[in-house]
Amino acid sequence: MPRENPPPADSDTGNQNEHDAPRAIAGIGASAGGVAALKTFFTHVPADSGLAWVVVVHLSPDHESQLAELLQPHVRIPVQQVTQSTRLRANQVYIIPPDANLNAIDSHLRLTELEKRVRERAQIDHFFRTL
Repeated sequence: MPRENPPPADSDTGNQNEHDAPRAIAGIGASAGGVAALKTFFTHVPADSGLAWVVVVHLSPDHESQLAELLQPHVRIPVQQVTQSTRLRANQVYIIPPDANLNAIDSHLRLTELEKRVRERAQIDHFFRTL
């Protein structure tokens, strides 16, 4: 059974002011071949939507992901790969890392270990169940 990573001491766990809090969380799931569609989609997303955007893509667990770097030139808001427990903020894009599950819990994204038997395609389903 995967274990949830506790928030590290330096994670952003303080109180969130209303300006930073997202109005809603928008989850997007895609295959690795969906990068072109994601680039096109994000060129039309306004910088002040008030949403936290979470992108869950099927990624190879054997390679580092460059998705955040590939998307950033096409997005008007910050794009980051989630590497630890992260408080969601409005007008930001969060990318799943390879070989992990992403959980939406309260106003945070939390990583859990990806079970070997479900590495193929369960990451998107898992995230949407927690959303």
